[in-house]
Amino acid sequence: MLSQPLLLEKNNIKLEARNLGNDLVVIISGGDAHLGAVAVGYCYGGQKNKSNASLLALPGHKEDVLVFPIARRLSKSLGTNVAVLAGIHFEKLTGGQIMDIVQTAESLVDELISAIQESEL
Repeated sequence: MLSQPLLLEKNNIKLEARNLGNDLVVIISGGDAHLGAVAVGYCYGGQKNKSNASLLALPGHKEDVLVFPIARRLSKSLGTNVAVLAGIHFEKLTGGQIMDIVQTAESLVDELISAIQESEL
């Protein structure tokens, strides 16, 4: 896992990650940061390739569409339990801008997975 907390930033979106014992906590934020949704990804059956996630979203927030797949992806890729929290708020976003935010977050997750895998070599 990570030897120290990691902060990644791209296009005004931040990803912070830190170990919690053998587990991983990831915070994704941008603009007016807040807590909009949280998902916990976990492996089951003792197999890295079997994962699922549980989701909790605050009323009126839409970050659930971001945290759920990221939590599953991280737990499956890393073989560990992962909590992903997100709160991103920019005023009057278009559909295209929302897609850009999702793509940026996914790109930051790619960087996180690479950093963790490299640290385990």
